[in-house]
Amino acid sequence: MFGARRHLIRSGAMSTQNVFRTSPRERVQRRREGYGSILSSSFRKHEKAYVMDMKIDFKTLLLGAAIGAAAAMLIGFNWGGWVTSSKAEVVAKDRADAAVVAALAPICVANYRRSSDAQTQYDALKKLNSWEQASFVENAGWAKMPGSESINSIMARTCAELILKEKS
Repeated sequence: MFGARRHLIRSGAMSTQNVFRTSPRERVQRRREGYGSILSSSFRKHEKAYVMDMKIDFKTLLLGAAIGAAAAMLIGFNWGGWVTSSKAEVVAKDRADAAVVAALAPICVANYRRSSDAQTQYDALKKLNSWEQASFVENAGWAKMPGSESINSIMARTCAELILKEKS
């Protein structure tokens, strides 16, 4: 308050003699009028209120938009769950393959059960290391599905796990 009054006195909007001889109501009114002159460089009076005059700089606007877009992408792709179309295709293919393996692995186990020497095959499968079990199932022919010519190694690995889990 004193700083504003000092500024008004220095600028000539108020004199030191008039400050103390006026009523409080007049001082408030003069203060309001005086603030208009103090802030006239960045504010203009608009219907009983002061509105700030803002210069719109096109370069600043574009820079803010670019930074906002970059921040939105950074947040969206890292924490928002956004993915690119190629990443979505890879995830969809992996899920489809997992669903096929989950559906066909019980057929592989049924093929194992139908074999004549299932117990002997089980003992041989149990003795093998985990990385050799899938090739054992493939060689035994249990992982070959009816109507297909190739054997899915992921399904053979899953079939070996199911056979070992079933017997233990």
